[in-house]
Amino acid sequence: MGNFIDLTGQTFGRWCVESFAETDKNGNAMWNCVCRCKKRTKRAVRGSALRGDKSNSCGCLTVETLKKVQTTHGYYHSPYYHRWYAIKQRCYNENSENYYKYGARGIKMHDDFKNDYSMWINYVSQLPDFGKQNFTIDRIDNNGDYTYGNLKWSTPTQQCRNQRTPKNNAIGHKGVYWKKEMKKWCARITVDYKIKHLGYFDSLDEAILARKQGEKDYW
Repeated sequence: MGNFIDLTGQTFGRWCVESFAETDKNGNAMWNCVCRCKKRTKRAVRGSALRGDKSNSCGCLTVETLKKVQTTHGYYHSPYYHRWYAIKQRCYNENSENYYKYGARGIKMHDDFKNDYSMWINYVSQLPDFGKQNFTIDRIDNNGDYTYGNLKWSTPTQQCRNQRTPKNNAIGHKGVYWKKEMKKWCARITVDYKIKHLGYFDSLDEAILARKQGEKDYW
């Protein structure tokens, strides 16, 4: 088990630690845990997530808390509440499918917004374009937090424009990639959540130019 602190028998929220599991690819200790809910879910959880209160149940506690807040405050049918909740999940819930894009990068919410939905909605409702159909909250600085002065309402296309270039993009240009089976460069662009194909090209420069032209035409 190495030099890790033994967490066997300890409880963290609803997690009960049963035994040491393994170390992950980064050398972090993983622990076999069972949740004290009705489902008795079992899962290997990273020790730092347990001690740092980033994982305190199989997900049941989050669901129960959400239902309680929705019942108390009447926000259940509000799309703005669900957007706020989704942002909290990707910033703080390691089990969220988008956590790696946000919380893992250090992106967080201002404490005012994280802890109080009423403060969140009071602030974002004063920003231009609030309430427009298909507009969602976006960060002005894509590497910055969800905080005062860094929020705006954007269309899906505007949000795509604001996205950073993925780390695994060795080319350095969004929307351009090598199509191995065709031995061609491909260019594409996302417009209102739909991918639009811009063509196949013999050279990288041609594909980059096509992508830039697509940004002018569609964005």
